[in-house]
Amino acid sequence: MKTPRPLPLGAFLFAALLAALLAFALPNSGAPLQAAVADHARAADAALPPAEPIVRPEPDSIGQSGSSPAQVTQSPDRAALTALYNATDGENWRRNMKWLSDLSLGEWYGVTTDDEGRVTELSLVGNDLTGPIPPELGNLTNLTSLSIAGNDMAGPIPPELGNLTNLTSLWISGNGLTGPIPPELGNLTNLTILNLSYNEDLDAGEVPDWLSGFANLAWLDLASTNRIGTIPSGLGTLTNLNGLDLSWNNLTGPIPVELGNLTNLRSLELSTNDLDAGEIPNWLSGLTDLESLNLVRTNRNGRISPWFGNLTNLTSLWISGNDLMGPIPPELGSLTNLNELDLSWNDLTGPIPVELANLSNLRSLELRENGLTGPIPVELGSLSNLMRLNIGVNNLTGPIPAELGDLSALQFLELSDNNLAGPMPAELGDLSALWYIDLSDNNLAGPMPLSLTEMKALTDFHFANNNFCIPGDDAFRAWLDGITNVDERDAVCAALPSTGDVAVSPGLALALGVAGGALLILSGAVALGARRFRGAAQAARP
Repeated sequence: MKTPRPLPLGAFLFAALLAALLAFALPNSGAPLQAAVADHARAADAALPPAEPIVRPEPDSIGQSGSSPAQVTQSPDRAALTALYNATDGENWRRNMKWLSDLSLGEWYGVTTDDEGRVTELSLVGNDLTGPIPPELGNLTNLTSLSIAGNDMAGPIPPELGNLTNLTSLWISGNGLTGPIPPELGNLTNLTILNLSYNEDLDAGEVPDWLSGFANLAWLDLASTNRIGTIPSGLGTLTNLNGLDLSWNNLTGPIPVELGNLTNLRSLELSTNDLDAGEIPNWLSGLTDLESLNLVRTNRNGRISPWFGNLTNLTSLWISGNDLMGPIPPELGSLTNLNELDLSWNDLTGPIPVELANLSNLRSLELRENGLTGPIPVELGSLSNLMRLNIGVNNLTGPIPAELGDLSALQFLELSDNNLAGPMPAELGDLSALWYIDLSDNNLAGPMPLSLTEMKALTDFHFANNNFCIPGDDAFRAWLDGITNVDERDAVCAALPSTGDVAVSPGLALALGVAGGALLILSGAVALGARRFRGAAQAARP
């Protein structure tokens, strides 16, 4: 299995926000998930990844607190909340308005109570809580939603949380919790959402078998929780599941065929596990509600099946870092809802299908590190929403299409390590949003177009191991010097004599220009011939 470069993870809370919007948008998400997520609209500090994208519903919003009109001043839950404040350095929380005051608990930041003053919801997401989860939280027996994700809490998950049998939503993800997943959580059979993800210091352990008794569960996220063993086939009984994430663990064995029973599934993420080598399961073709499928680094082999074209609800398809072979099926062009397509770091061959130009909503296309051949389809220039195009390290030939200059939203362009030839199109100067471009290690030649100076956002410009020359224009060279990360350049384009020194007729200027261009083309041809000769000589060695 190939090991791709680590993909930057998007911020945890932003990934959660994306999935919350997803949960709201879809009419077929199922009543359990809609009921659980209906009040979860937290505003998070975040910026755009990719990944490596994660789709999941959103925990309760920061700052959402409230109470019913008939609040009482005293409540048996006051002691439990006070214990939480003291155990997690409440004085230094990001927001702690009215905590420990004599006001009714529903006035405390992040707390919602019922008519009797009992706490029903507690939301302190991303609020700088530090320290352990106090066992006294297990006394909040009317609690239906507990959201303390995205903090810096440590220590074990208290078994006392198993007393919260009215709980429908439990979010304690994105902390530094340790110890085992307590079996007492198996008492929480009313849960519709369980998210323990990104607590990577939890004790190594299997995916709990008691989860198969959570008939109402709509979202299960155990990503990066140090899970080992096999994926339990019993998860296939959770037919209300909309989202399942077991990624970034140490799971082994096969992908259970029983997961094919989860026909309401909209997000399936199994990436970065050491699963048994095998083809992409055919039963996935029956999960027609799928919107996100992530099988990155799961030892998949064989071919990408044409039936993928039937999963028309897909918005994200990530199957990179495997051993997939054969052509990219043109049927992928039917996935017109796709935002992200990542087939990189495989052994795919053949041309880039022109049908991919049908993916009008595509924002990221990753085909890097395969064995793709043929030209770059000019039709890709119609992908007006594309922000990232990475087709480097293949065997692509021909010129860089001028049509790529029509990709007005493009921010990242990677074409390195191919066999592309010809000049750098002047139309690339129209890519005003571009901040990264890599054309290195090709057979490109000629002067860099002066229009590149229009790329004001560019911070990374790589063009080594080609036959470019740098225009002598002062403005161009000043622009190039202002780029943060730029390759060394030593070839300056030959300048025509100025008319002040030698009288140059228009015909002579044209002839000199043609001659200069011919010399550049000739030098590129010589370099290409030498490169192919070296390759043939190496192949001929015994």
